[in-house]
Amino acid sequence: MNHVLKEVDLLSLSYSTTGHPICKCSAHKRKDYVVGLGSVLEEATGNDRLLSLAFNIWTKKTFDISFSNRELNSFNVSEVKKAIRVDRRWWQWWSISSVFFFDCYALASLIDVKFVDNIHKCLLSLCNYKEKKIEEEVYNAFKSNSIYDNELLNSFQRQHYSLNNSFLERPLYKILFVATVSAGKSTLINAICGHNVCKAMNMACTKQVRNVFNTVIDDGEILAKKEMELVSLNDNINYESENFESVGVHFNSHLSECRICLIDTPGVNNAKELNHMKITEDAIKNENYDVAIFVSNACYNGSTDERNVLELLIKNAKRPIIFVLNWLDDSNPKQDSISQMLKNYKNEIEVCGLNNSIIIPISAKAAFLAKTIDKHDDEDSFEYSQICKRFAKDYYNLPAYLGVGNTVKNVLDYSGVPLLERTILNIINKQNTR
Repeated sequence: MNHVLKEVDLLSLSYSTTGHPICKCSAHKRKDYVVGLGSVLEEATGNDRLLSLAFNIWTKKTFDISFSNRELNSFNVSEVKKAIRVDRRWWQWWSISSVFFFDCYALASLIDVKFVDNIHKCLLSLCNYKEKKIEEEVYNAFKSNSIYDNELLNSFQRQHYSLNNSFLERPLYKILFVATVSAGKSTLINAICGHNVCKAMNMACTKQVRNVFNTVIDDGEILAKKEMELVSLNDNINYESENFESVGVHFNSHLSECRICLIDTPGVNNAKELNHMKITEDAIKNENYDVAIFVSNACYNGSTDERNVLELLIKNAKRPIIFVLNWLDDSNPKQDSISQMLKNYKNEIEVCGLNNSIIIPISAKAAFLAKTIDKHDDEDSFEYSQICKRFAKDYYNLPAYLGVGNTVKNVLDYSGVPLLERTILNIINKQNTR
């Protein structure tokens, strides 16, 4: 527990602790608990902004309680004492107090470990003799990093804290996606995530760099950050119409165990948005990524616009590049040779200055529809049924063109996206062992 949380890290955490002991209490007692907890955190951390963001989304998702800042920004001794003793019965008075103390330390320490001592000083001034003994034990467990072995502490709280904390200790890998307009870059990001988090239409959709973070577990939440606000996209927010800068969702992917960020850049040949090239060029040159993925539309491969972007990426990228040939689901077995397309694409990359390139043929649309089958509307269901008929043919077994066999015939494996995910995983694993 040596990290100091960054703002973007908030999107990698799980906030839905539905097994929390206080969830069993009445709505009135849950509110008393949250008010007292917020009061301690505000007093001990000086109303830290990141902690406020995390606390507000945690209380909403765990207890279904929302508060305005005005209700939480004043320290109230009586409210804190009420929270410590919120559901005290003679056989569990020590248990409910330890739950409260644990939440104080867990929330504060995830943001910054320096807050632990501040919390301790604040709580000692409020506890009676018996409560102080419990508080000291919880405090010592956090200070000595012996939380997971201490049976005094609630097992559910320990497990949830462990999930978040251990995930934050992992290295964060960043994957940069670059493409011209209509290459299917945003659809590919959606396919890797298994969620519709990026706008994907046949036009220039991405207007700024957008980050998509993998979260620690699949708790059903999709979080988004916009300016100074952290919101749940499960709360009937139309995130297709919103300009969120970052999103957090658990990936349905071979990358689901990784702490990873997918960076979606604007399509760079949009005549109406001349700044798109500058935004993407800056993203490439700043080298703040571990792998770059260039997405090409197989239907328009080899255009002047694409060659310009390829040359820019190959010249400036100091990280491994994976080249993706997308939209192969639109290929016609009678007219198109996928093998020849891959050879032509390889030659194009070599002309731009890179030999021994990694090229993966894919259908992002097929993979996305396969992963989101339980969320299909009528239009999706019809489109997926057509893709299933098409992909029943070995011609659309895209990994086979690279000599990679599939033991199971299905749309997802044939789409090539799982192969791309495994390739990304192999690259970052090699970097991690250096």
